[in-house]
Amino acid sequence: MGGLRWTIEKERPENEKKILFEAVRSLFFRIFYSHISSFCNCHGSIRKECRTTFDRQEQKVLESTDTNLSLVVNNIAMQNDLFTKNPYMGFALKNILKKSDYISYGDTIYLRSTKAMLRSVQEVYDYVSNINIYLNGYDRYYSSENGIQTINGDEYWLKECQEMEPETETLIMHHEYEEYRNTKRELTVYQRMLLMDGFVIMSIDLQAYENILRQAVGDTEMTILFVNSQQDLVIAYQDTVNIDSENLSRITQKEDTSNWITINHQRYLIQKIYDEKCNLELIALLPQVAIFKELSSIYPIYFIVFALNTMIVIALAYITTKRNFSHLDDMIQIFSNAEKEIYLPIETTSPARDEYDILMKNIIYLFLQKVRLDKELETKKEEERIAEITALQAQINPHFLFNTLQSIQFEIRQKEGNDSKIAEITEELSDILKYALGDPKQQVSLSEEIQYLKRYVNIQKMRFGDKFILYYEIEENLKEHHVFRLLLQPIVENSILHGVRYREHGYIKIKIYQSKQIQKIIVAVIDSGIGMTKEELMAQRKTISRYNPNHVGLANVNCRLKLYYGEEAQLHIYSKKDMGTVVKFYLPLS
Repeated sequence: MGGLRWTIEKERPENEKKILFEAVRSLFFRIFYSHISSFCNCHGSIRKECRTTFDRQEQKVLESTDTNLSLVVNNIAMQNDLFTKNPYMGFALKNILKKSDYISYGDTIYLRSTKAMLRSVQEVYDYVSNINIYLNGYDRYYSSENGIQTINGDEYWLKECQEMEPETETLIMHHEYEEYRNTKRELTVYQRMLLMDGFVIMSIDLQAYENILRQAVGDTEMTILFVNSQQDLVIAYQDTVNIDSENLSRITQKEDTSNWITINHQRYLIQKIYDEKCNLELIALLPQVAIFKELSSIYPIYFIVFALNTMIVIALAYITTKRNFSHLDDMIQIFSNAEKEIYLPIETTSPARDEYDILMKNIIYLFLQKVRLDKELETKKEEERIAEITALQAQINPHFLFNTLQSIQFEIRQKEGNDSKIAEITEELSDILKYALGDPKQQVSLSEEIQYLKRYVNIQKMRFGDKFILYYEIEENLKEHHVFRLLLQPIVENSILHGVRYREHGYIKIKIYQSKQIQKIIVAVIDSGIGMTKEELMAQRKTISRYNPNHVGLANVNCRLKLYYGEEAQLHIYSKKDMGTVVKFYLPLS
């Protein structure tokens, strides 16, 4: 750096010192006046800092509230798991709900176990007033408070269960009714059962639950709103805003980047959190007047800190500017020449005077390297993308081919010359290879992909027999939707080899449907295999998130999804040990 600067300095005019002094002085005064101007506008900075502080406070309150609500929903999930992991419990419940004069001893035992489990939840969470278990098609239901009850038409929750959308798993509603001449306010949580056609309904005493909200909000004037997926206001805690339907619509539809909203001629700081598990939006509103109340205590401290900071910055600015200004003209000249593809050599033989010389040399070196490489990289990006997609699709699992050959050998030994099965397997294998080695840039319809998948499953059944069944739920209007090849087969293969093969009997379900809420096609592969622990699930998610050219299967599919459709299309994996696994992803409609 020193040699380069000396070369350039030979051509500078003799009055350089005067010019440098004037430049340093000008820069110094610009920095000084900038800080004075910032000091005069400190009120705005204080407001910004206060808004940031209260933003964090609102965020913390919402997160705390969401965590508490998730505990409630998780308890419902525990009851759901009770009937999922223990099928005898589900059979016992169905027998109990039937109109029968006789209940077996075994069913009685399961009934007592169910009652104990539900009552334990009420004892732990005092705001849980009742838990109902309802199965479609029965005219009775089970209540944790009153036991077996007959449906009389007065159950407010029954209509909500019947009107829930099929894709909705959890719904939260607010209800008010008269009880002993008092208005009873309840928060009702509905969760669809996993393996039975029914619901777990938990009733929460809203007055008791608001005590928890009171602890989270503290003595602030913050308003907390709970809005469900149907855009209904479930809870309006400490409603200082006087929320009506028009104001609620404005609040929920607000999508701009501003954190402020005006309601009834008053400004409010707004924060939102969406809980996917509860299918609920939590909104916090803090009035601007409450924020201004806090400013009076911040002003003195801010002014002192700002004054000290100003003096320090001015002193450092003067020293640093004077010390490093001589480097600027050299750097500008080098950068300007580099943009014109004129590359000057960086002198490395002269020793660096200080850490600034080292820093400047590294900056210039990195800049020149970047300028040289950028143009080369631009020309290669598209070629690399096409090559990667082609390489990804061209991969074929050698284990599958090996296992198929084993199946053929087994049939030869068993049939001793009867080649009907061999011919069938060979034909299926031929069709699979022909399909897999097709043009990777040419998309196929979902119908074609399903036909290929069926051929693959036929071969796997030669190996595993009747250990599993595969069935499909595909909306008719989506069958001609175009996708890339080998989209479903690696996912189904993963379900077979790592899931249902270890069960005596298992199933794999392919579900493809259009979501009205997110305007995308949802593809889900659901199996009843052995599932994964939390640690195994985390490891699997980590594996598929980073593509390795030596890996096939889920990692391959995930990488191709992101290359074709973007990051939003990547795989989502959900699993529980001994319950099964769900692999889900989203496709664009067009």
